[in-house]
Amino acid sequence: MKPLLYVLLLVAFAVFAADSPKGSTEVGRYQLASGTYSGIPSPEHVVLKIDTVTGATWQLLAIPVKADQKKYPGLNVVGWVEVVEDPIAEADKVGKKLGGGR
Repeated sequence: MKPLLYVLLLVAFAVFAADSPKGSTEVGRYQLASGTYSGIPSPEHVVLKIDTVTGATWQLLAIPVKADQKKYPGLNVVGWVEVVEDPIAEADKVGKKLGGGR
């Protein structure tokens, strides 16, 4: 479990550094926060990136990849996903942009 945690932290810092414009005078615009979400069925550890100017929030997720698990055991795609207030309404907006929707 610890190697995965180290990989997640390394990716988090790499993404955080990549988001920062070169030569920017803004210090501390993005803040990282971690904690435990007491979700159902079990608690889940979360890492959040918060834009202190706009209030936008992203969650760091590791999504398992359906690949040859014998050749690539535990393969995940790691990235930031924006946290939205109403995920269903947001999905409808994206669906309408793509020509679908409910």
